[in-house]
Amino acid sequence: MSATLTRLGDGTTCFQTVNKMRLDINKIFDDDSGMKVFPFANDFLYWEENGIIDTELARNLIIAAGIVFIIICMLIPRPRIACIVSLGICMSIVELLGFMHWWGITVNGTSTIYLLICLGLSVDYSAHIAHIFKESYGSTEERAIKAMTRIGPSVFNALFSTILALIVLARSKSYVFEVFFKVLFLVTMIAGFKGLWLLPTVLSVVGGAQEEPQDDKIAAEPQDNKIAADGE
Repeated sequence: MSATLTRLGDGTTCFQTVNKMRLDINKIFDDDSGMKVFPFANDFLYWEENGIIDTELARNLIIAAGIVFIIICMLIPRPRIACIVSLGICMSIVELLGFMHWWGITVNGTSTIYLLICLGLSVDYSAHIAHIFKESYGSTEERAIKAMTRIGPSVFNALFSTILALIVLARSKSYVFEVFFKVLFLVTMIAGFKGLWLLPTVLSVVGGAQEEPQDDKIAAEPQDNKIAADGE
């Protein structure tokens, strides 16, 4: 039976065949639960995955993206900035899926897990930049420059150190490690580009200006006068 079903075609066809066998057996034995009698072969485990992996991936990505968006809104309570960051993360995942196709990576259980991990990793390169931008004062350009000056080097170090850690897997012959290297390398480059170049550029245009509170200016004046007096 296993050899016959293997010749049926792609994973979707195999899954449909197995599912039809289950329904037919349930009908023959009048068993709605499907627990009394059921077909089984070791290959069914992989065919089941191939039949539902696309739906599972889409659903899990949507749920994870929704949770990430909520957390970003809580940590960066500025709707405009939070939406820009969330849009950049979504763009990173879409681009990652496209590059995975051209690099020969198919959607399966292994790559699905790495994709979900990458959704969280792509937040790291953008959220820090956006948070410092929110805390900075001045014009849009000044706020973007301050964000890159304060946190940009740390984000770059995180990106560069991740690439160094992944290089050792570049020549791996194991499928799991090969997919791990390709997916994480892609998301590091794509999300890092979004966080270090695209996000500051967009924020410098539409991020908005923010004036320093008057209380902070008044509190800083006596200190400035004291420093001037000491210099004299």
